[in-house]
Amino acid sequence: MEHELADLRRLQRIDEQLGQLHSQKEQLPQRLAAAHKDVQDRQERREQVQQQLQRHRLEIDRQELDLRSREQHVARLRQQLNQVRTNREYQAMLTEIQSLEADVSRLEETALAAMGEADELAAEQARLAEEIQETQRQVGAVEEAVSEEAGVLEGQIAGLHQERQEVASRIDPESLAVYERLRGGLSGRVVVPVRDEHCGGCHMPLTPQTISELLVSRALVICHRCRRILYLEESAEPAEPQA
Repeated sequence: MEHELADLRRLQRIDEQLGQLHSQKEQLPQRLAAAHKDVQDRQERREQVQQQLQRHRLEIDRQELDLRSREQHVARLRQQLNQVRTNREYQAMLTEIQSLEADVSRLEETALAAMGEADELAAEQARLAEEIQETQRQVGAVEEAVSEEAGVLEGQIAGLHQERQEVASRIDPESLAVYERLRGGLSGRVVVPVRDEHCGGCHMPLTPQTISELLVSRALVICHRCRRILYLEESAEPAEPQA
C-alpha cells in the first residue's frame, strides 16, 4: 500500500503540473488579445482625431468665408462713405463699419485659435500613426512568442500525459477510480498527509480507529469527514524517475 500511495501522490503532482500548464496555455490567447486591443484602441483614437480634425477644418473654412464676406462688406461701405451727403448718414455708416471691423477682429482671433487646435490634432494624428505602426510590430513579436510558448507547453503537457499513463498503470484500478472520483468532486489535493493526528485536507482530528487503519491497512484509508485519501506524513516521498 505504501508504494500505491506513493504512486497516487506522484499522480497528484502530475495532475497539478498539468493544471498549471493548461492554465498557462489558456492565458496565451489573452496576451495576444490584449496586444491586438492596444492596436485597436489606438486606431479608434486616430479615427476620432481624424473626425475632429475634419470638423475643425470645415469650421475654419466657414470662418474664412464669413471673414472675407465681412471684409468685402467693410470695403464697400468705405467706398460708399465718401458718397453720403449728410453727417447723420456718415455717422451711421461709420458706426456700421466699426462694428463690422470688430466682428472681423473677433473672427480672425477665432480662426487663429481653430487653426492652432487643428495643428495640434494633426500632430496627434501623426503621432498615433507612428504608435500604431510600432504597436503592430510588437503584436507580431507577441504572436511569435505566443506561438513558440504554446509549442513548448504542448510538448510539456504531452510528456506529462505520457508519464501520467505510466504511473496510473501501476495503481490498482479501484484505488485509481477512487482518486479520479475525488479529484472530480473536491477542490485542492485529494491525497493528503496526516499531521498530528489531523487530516491534512480538512484539518479535523482523526479517530483512533482511522490512525490504526493507516498503520496496518492494506487498502486506502479515507478521512471520514472530507473523504480525502490519507497517508502518514512519515512515509518517504517517492523518488523522481531518472532522466
